[in-house]
Amino acid sequence: MRTKRLLSVFAAATLTGATLLGVGLSGATASTGTNGTVHIIAYGDGTGAGETDIFTGAIGDSGSGISVDANGTADPGNGTEQQFMLVQGSFRVSTQALDKKISGAFNNFKPNTSTCSGTVTATGTAPIVSGSGTGAYVGITGSFTVTFLYAAILSKITSGKNKGQCNESNNAQSLGSAQIITGSGTVSY
Repeated sequence: MRTKRLLSVFAAATLTGATLLGVGLSGATASTGTNGTVHIIAYGDGTGAGETDIFTGAIGDSGSGISVDANGTADPGNGTEQQFMLVQGSFRVSTQALDKKISGAFNNFKPNTSTCSGTVTATGTAPIVSGSGTGAYVGITGSFTVTFLYAAILSKITSGKNKGQCNESNNAQSLGSAQIITGSGTVSY
């Protein structure tokens, strides 16, 4: 099964996924320090090659994210946190609980056998890591509840006894994929 490959895609995309480098929107402005509800939308091509994160409400900012370890070091395959690098500052969220739910969803991934297409959906929480805020987000606290949606079209095996079946191996190239993460939470900073 492609679980390891798909999980590494997710690691690159967790909450905004994963191996996510520099795809922010220019000209976004951050709200002044505030308390309140924040909405997040993150989208990418599902390959871990790039993703855009947009925050609205109590945070009005955009940028990109990267999967990191607890020390903030980039770790696309095994990161336990997601660092959001926004125009006005950055902060991290813990993705451990969400990762477990996504892993379970990928383990149950069953593509349509005729079209080799399918989706994975998981919902979980991502609390902000204490002390991780920089710039406009120094002192930020709070938590997000997010839903992760991944869609893929797999290739078919072209020869051998499994010819014509969906190629679910970890190293198989998908014909197309996309990810969307949406959610909201309450923050204070």
